[in-house]
Amino acid sequence: MEEDRIELHSDEVQDIISRPPSSLIKYGITVIAAVVALVVIGSFIFRYPDVVQGRVVVTGDTPPNRIVARADGRLQELRLADGQQVSKGAIIAVVENTANTDDVVSVKQAVGKLSVSGEPIPFAADQSLRLGVVQDAYNQFCDAVVSYNQAVRLNIYRQQILSAQKEHASLLRHESNLKRQLEMSQQQADLVKHDRDREKSLHERKLTSDAEMEQSQRSLISAQLSVEQVRTDISQTQLSIAQIDNRLAELQVQYQQDMQHVTATLQSALNTLKVAIGQWEHLYALVAPASGKLSYTNVWAVNQNITTGQHIFSVVESRKSCFVGKVLLPATGFGKVKEGQRVNIMLDGYPYLEFGYLRGTVSGLSAVANQDVYVATITLPQGLHTTVGRELRFTGELSGQAEVITDDISLAVRIIQPLRYIFHHNV
Repeated sequence: MEEDRIELHSDEVQDIISRPPSSLIKYGITVIAAVVALVVIGSFIFRYPDVVQGRVVVTGDTPPNRIVARADGRLQELRLADGQQVSKGAIIAVVENTANTDDVVSVKQAVGKLSVSGEPIPFAADQSLRLGVVQDAYNQFCDAVVSYNQAVRLNIYRQQILSAQKEHASLLRHESNLKRQLEMSQQQADLVKHDRDREKSLHERKLTSDAEMEQSQRSLISAQLSVEQVRTDISQTQLSIAQIDNRLAELQVQYQQDMQHVTATLQSALNTLKVAIGQWEHLYALVAPASGKLSYTNVWAVNQNITTGQHIFSVVESRKSCFVGKVLLPATGFGKVKEGQRVNIMLDGYPYLEFGYLRGTVSGLSAVANQDVYVATITLPQGLHTTVGRELRFTGELSGQAEVITDDISLAVRIIQPLRYIFHHNV
């Protein structure tokens, strides 16, 4: 047995152990070289994109209209339900105040139809209305309407103007009659003068007596006096017409001043009332800023407390819109972001492993940062159609994470870049 035992420390055995088979070395080196070659080639072929990440909000090109409370208090009224279609300007809810909402709305509609045009205003004051902070402005407006209507209906200047205009027309007719009378008197005087001249010619030839000549002269003087009297009457009439013209001008000025005063007072009271109604709406009424679908941000109920600045409702416009995203990007790495780069968007409400992700393109970049954050605008050519073929439901706003692919570089370049930096930095 001892003779058959192999001597492991003999020279022959050690020579065999120290010399592996040549085929193993040959094929082993080949395999290792092939693997290394594949890794090197793959590092140039396979690409690993460089991305800049940021939070994103996807909305339509007309984002949801946010309605916030502008006064502290309790919800006095909820006039429209969650999910209901609303029209622009509709009152959705009212914060507790001393006014009756329907009364304020009725006054707003009434004054919205009024126009100051020089005619009596058909507006009847209603002292039973409960208008709260609008009450004083409403009372002043009612007083202004009463004064204006009285000025329009009972204006003494208008009556005086009408009387003066009638007198003016009468004097014009009288002047016209006097002018016709003057024309006839002048013709009569011309005839008398012709008779006197003929009588004078006969008297010079001793064919008539002195008495006849004197009578002819007296007739001429009488006719001429009649003409002058008519001319005097015309002058007096024209003077009266001029005086009435001046009086009419003064009355017109006084009438215009009076109407301008009451009109300005009424217009000022009307504007004050509209401002008061607007302030009431601003503070206490939650009004739809656009037409669309109403969305509650909470389970709201009457008598529930709200605070100033709290987001209460949203109105999503019902018209079809294009979808855009707003990405908040950090200042670090923002310089690599350019328009036209691809963007992958993973939404919080739709896990991307199940629903896929959205694809978009950078279409705009903000010029300046806001608190070290830049904003990039993303267009979504395929809308809310994901990479796995699913169409996502739009709820007004969708938030998530966005990855802007700034550079699609290979693994080899990614490995070389740090080495290049070290080389240039040390040199």
